Amino acid sequence: MPGALELAVAWLYRNDAALKLPCQDHLSALIHEPTFKKAVGPAIFNKAKIIKNLGNQAVHSAGQVRRSANS
Repeated sequence: MPGALELAVAWLYRNDAALKLPCQDHLSALIHEPTFKKAVGPAIFNKAKIIKNLGNQAVHSAGQVRRSANS
């Protein structure tokens, strides 16, 4: 089941013709695509990276997820 970030990014790509789909369709490729980064700006881009990284950590580790300053 996709998370909120995946759903929001997919919605943006469906509804903003200025966004160009990257060759790969995974979340990291979608948020790092230059047209996406330009459209959302640095603050949202950095927050999206943090959410993606914490989500990956939660899915792929058995321990508790803690947010650090450099997530």
